[in-house]
Amino acid sequence: MGRFITLILYHQPHRVTPLLLALAAVELSFALPENHLDDQVNAAIDAGTFRNPSAKVRARFRYWSEDASDDLAAVAADVKATAEVGGGGLEHLGYYNYRALEEFTGTYAPTDWTVYGWGIGAWQAQLKAVAQAHADNGLIIDFAMGPNQGQGVPAMQGSEGLAWDLFPYNVSLQLGQSFSGPIPRLDRWGLESLQAVVSGVVTDVHNVIVPTSTVLASTASTELNGTGVYPALPGDNGAVNRTQVTLSDASLQDLTSQVAKTKGNLKFTCPKNAKGVECNVFFFYLIHSDCRAQASPLDLSGPQSVPQSYIQNGSWAVDHFSALEAKTTTDFWEQHVLTNGTMELLMAVGNYAWEDSIEIYTNVYWTKNLPAAFVAEHGYSLTKQTLGHLYNIYLDSMTKWANDYLNVQSSAQPAYSLPMDMLNAIPHLNAPECESLGFKAPDQYHQFTGPANLAGKRVISKECGAVFGAAYQQTVPALM
Repeated sequence: MGRFITLILYHQPHRVTPLLLALAAVELSFALPENHLDDQVNAAIDAGTFRNPSAKVRARFRYWSEDASDDLAAVAADVKATAEVGGGGLEHLGYYNYRALEEFTGTYAPTDWTVYGWGIGAWQAQLKAVAQAHADNGLIIDFAMGPNQGQGVPAMQGSEGLAWDLFPYNVSLQLGQSFSGPIPRLDRWGLESLQAVVSGVVTDVHNVIVPTSTVLASTASTELNGTGVYPALPGDNGAVNRTQVTLSDASLQDLTSQVAKTKGNLKFTCPKNAKGVECNVFFFYLIHSDCRAQASPLDLSGPQSVPQSYIQNGSWAVDHFSALEAKTTTDFWEQHVLTNGTMELLMAVGNYAWEDSIEIYTNVYWTKNLPAAFVAEHGYSLTKQTLGHLYNIYLDSMTKWANDYLNVQSSAQPAYSLPMDMLNAIPHLNAPECESLGFKAPDQYHQFTGPANLAGKRVISKECGAVFGAAYQQTVPALM
């Protein structure tokens, strides 16, 4: 069974490092399958020879472009240098200072992002130049579907296709105490945004302090008074001290219909004889997370101009749990990126339309139609969060677009950073990708490759060389 692992290496813009010591600078040749979209092990692919492997099976470099202001001649020279050290091509994406909007506010950017933002004219020119350089040097290119992690594109704020969130609010009631009147935050979000109102009996309340050292989910946090030990919550790594509340699962009541019938008012009494210390009533509103994939120029200092259209106003993370919302990304590409010959170039040298780990910052991973989709699929109302099926629909939609529209394959780090069944999502991509940052033990790789093998995937991609806190410091021996 033939299988080729794509070696993705972090790369500093304009400095291609000759890490691939075993690859000679020889003439490269294309090796796309006869049926370019065939992702199976037995695809008709010419891998070349050991002395002269084809571009398809050579290692490729992750190529972070700082933004669209990068000099096109220098970018083209980097592509040529990739061929000279024996690489198969670049995995091209825009850096754009990385991460979400809250980390961008007040940050200096040395170039005007109304001109050099992702997806507008200068970026389209860079993508075309990179693709042309790949064609000139006999290489193949992977291209990210958006800035930084590839999670979104420019769009009108509040568009249906952008990432959703649940805004939570709660009220504490003493045993026997009543709540009567309009529910909290109704004036801000409106009754049409209300998703659920749930009450529950609190059985335990403790102040918890998290140790200052790195904490894993399997470790324990200690109570402030030192009389007990309480399990750490998922994501405790770097968490702050907190009040930890435990609810009785059997006491949970869905009060949503009562609020709807009374046009936003609620009457509820915490039972006097409840076996607990108090009651909590939770209110959940459906809102957009407003998570940015690239900051707006309005949120940056430096030589910024006022955006004249949404295209100049940065990128928003899109909803990853719907086929309809996938169109937010693909429509933008068709209308604003795949122009002036770029589409034809990518059809000739494009390898993967690609997405990195999913780093959308939100209270809850949610989508607008999740409750209705759950009822349609299972025949009863949603009681616990389920997103895997809808995420697979998103992956299927992106894969179909890449295959049918551009004649390239799809690749992503599936469900990476999301609370879902990663193994179930793996078969929905042409080339599923994992990362050394999150996969450290052989058994973890076995779990990832199992579903890919069962699905007959020819390529299992791996982003290697990822290490926390060691940017541009990793040595070749350490990488090996």
